[in-house]
Amino acid sequence: MAKLTIVSKITAKADTIDLVKAELEKPIDIICAEEGCLQIQSVSNPVKYSFQD
Repeated sequence: MAKLTIVSKITAKADTIDLVKAELEKPIDIICAEEGCLQIQSVSNPVKYSFQD
C-alpha cells in the first residue's frame, strides 16, 4: 500500500486561541490512536498548531 502523509498547519487569531485549542483537542485521542500520528504544538508560539499523520 502506498504511504500518504497529511500535514495540517493552523494559526489561531489572538481572540480565538481558547476556542481553536478546545476544538483541535477534541478529536486528538481518536485520530492519534493510529500508529504514526504526531501532534505538535509550538511551545514558542501557542497560537500555531501542526498535525502530521
